[in-house]
Amino acid sequence: MPVDRRATVTVGVPAEEREVVRVDVGLPEQFRLDDVVASQYWTGRRAGESVRFEGGPLAPYSCVYFSLNGTATDRGKLVFPLTVHLKDGGTERLTGEKINDPRGAQLVFAGTQPRQSDYFGVDGGGTDLGVIGAVLVTIGVVGIAAAVLLRRYVIVSPPRRARGRRPAPPGRGPRGSGSSRRRTRTPQRSRRR
Repeated sequence: MPVDRRATVTVGVPAEEREVVRVDVGLPEQFRLDDVVASQYWTGRRAGESVRFEGGPLAPYSCVYFSLNGTATDRGKLVFPLTVHLKDGGTERLTGEKINDPRGAQLVFAGTQPRQSDYFGVDGGGTDLGVIGAVLVTIGVVGIAAAVLLRRYVIVSPPRRARGRRPAPPGRGPRGSGSSRRRTRTPQRSRRR
């Protein structure tokens, strides 16, 4: 997002096992809200230092997107914490400040790019997904190599023959039976045109 220029922030809100009926989106100090963009089946209005979206409901295991128009007044990472209100009366707070954090707030980078430390799992916060991915790829490569070698040397290769014995050509009998003796070749005739 640019700094000191009006832009639209899109906020993604997930629902887990239970229906969501209201979402409060907290506004960071470095963001000046101009207006709330209407969303299908949801109404939004400012409520103090947050924007309240009501309606829906948002079905379990789905997600909805809301848009806010405004201006980032300072450079850096803007954190929009989410309070999700459930149909059964419960609430969930999503306040994590790392990218890909399952409990993460909506993050916006104003006038800057994310750093490596902004990702979930780097410098102490959770599991490092990059390391897990590298391990899984290595296991896959080793497994494929083992399967190829197994097929090449165990399944497909013919048994080794005793040293010094030449195998009989295909279609001929064993040595000495008369069928493997020299055969005379019939000279081929050249074709004339």
